[in-house]
Amino acid sequence: MRRPVAVAGAAAALLVALTGCSLGTADAVPGAVRVPTGPAVTPLPIPEVEPSGSAAAVTDPFRRAADGTALPVLERTPGAVFADVTQADLCGPRYSAGVRGERASDAEEAAAAYGVEDSSPYTTDHLVPISLGGSNEVSNLWPQPKEGAFAAAAKDTLEAHLRGLVCQGAVPLETARQALVQDWRAAYDTYTARPLATPSPTAAPTGGDGGVVSGGVCATDGEVVRSPEKQVRLTCRPDAEGVLRWQRRA
Repeated sequence: MRRPVAVAGAAAALLVALTGCSLGTADAVPGAVRVPTGPAVTPLPIPEVEPSGSAAAVTDPFRRAADGTALPVLERTPGAVFADVTQADLCGPRYSAGVRGERASDAEEAAAAYGVEDSSPYTTDHLVPISLGGSNEVSNLWPQPKEGAFAAAAKDTLEAHLRGLVCQGAVPLETARQALVQDWRAAYDTYTARPLATPSPTAAPTGGDGGVVSGGVCATDGEVVRSPEKQVRLTCRPDAEGVLRWQRRA
């Protein structure tokens, strides 16, 4: 009755001979290149929040603010930042332009985590925005509704305003990040009410109609106008130093 064991042993020996390696030993594959690691990414700790007691929470894919605004579920989207990015980096010229956008597969994975099959009513949002050092990790992405009083556009306004406050030294970077993670809707009310410092209008470019020109100082974050001379669409946004200026972007 030992014949099957002997046959199995012979087969194993033949396999070792043919492969030229011993069992339990794996030589490096010639030509294999180790994939280089990117910048260090730090997942943010999940803050404690009050659980929702409503029956709708069973099927609702989102956490909800006091007024019903959609918030990401922190167990799925706790946020993640580049650990080596400083305030000085963020407030330098064109920092955000140097950070590669998220991969389509990561956006799809983030949507799937929320049970979203039709992505058309949503936009892939960075919970901690790139402009505040947020990374493109799936743990920092969530499908945010596009429509509603406090949807994607409102969060974009908050992010730009927060960056201005951070760059002016009015709000610590970590405080701004945690406010977005905890409840960005509450953060909107708290921080957009805090005005950004503006220099004297004489220190900025002026146009033919009260300084409504690209680069001119403006007063209301998010306001959109058209320049009187060239009819160019300008938006009032904080610049790299956190100063509100007319800029040619939405």
